[in-house]
Amino acid sequence: MQLLAAGFAGMYTAAWGAYKDAPFERFSRASFWRSLAFSLAIALALAFSGRLTGLHAVEAFFLVMGLERLAIEIYKPCFRREDQSKYLIPQDFSFFGVHVGGRKRLWLAGGAMIALVSWLVTRPLPITGYAAHLGVACAVGLFIACGGAAKDAPWEGFDVLKFPRSIWVLALASPLLAALGPRPIGLLVFMYGGVERMLVEGYKTYFTTKPPGKFRRDLPVIDHRFLAWRPVLRAMAVAIVTTVAAWYVAAAA
Repeated sequence: MQLLAAGFAGMYTAAWGAYKDAPFERFSRASFWRSLAFSLAIALALAFSGRLTGLHAVEAFFLVMGLERLAIEIYKPCFRREDQSKYLIPQDFSFFGVHVGGRKRLWLAGGAMIALVSWLVTRPLPITGYAAHLGVACAVGLFIACGGAAKDAPWEGFDVLKFPRSIWVLALASPLLAALGPRPIGLLVFMYGGVERMLVEGYKTYFTTKPPGKFRRDLPVIDHRFLAWRPVLRAMAVAIVTTVAAWYVAAAA
């Protein structure tokens, strides 16, 4: 069941990524299936290490989603080469508006971040009780908010209302994960990361009409045929969210 949950996590992120981006950069099968491949690889690594043992399917879903999103955020700036001309916010390695170049330097940075994530996911400290969950949730939200501001604010300006959004989202969601019982902090951190990505990216993708902020404002829609597939991707997302909700109800019962 945990591997099925991982596959659902990968398909959900693939669906929202294509829904948002493909009209402006053309649909790419490689990009679409990348999230599923990353998610299944992460789930297999977790399963072989025993860290999926005892997790509910809904917890595995959020854990894999959080790790997959972080893996993609390491892969894109550190290991991928891409023309940046279509972006308002560069997707290569830039920090506070300063571009970081040099392939060896980027590979080293990527390797160091992978090692840090691999170490963090093994931390065994149990998080019990709502207060501890709330603290972890707010800390993860603050990390996401700071990372987003460091990457985006130099190019689109700092938005004082947008900055705490991830903190509030996870603070409000924390009672739901707390109700599922104690979990090691190394897993819980990434579960909350997955919850934040599902809620925030889901809202931005399916409930707003603005194009993704990373693209140049003058970038036109170039893949008009893909627009016909958007309702299919939306239906897929609804089906996955409904399934995850059912898994949560079963886990909390």
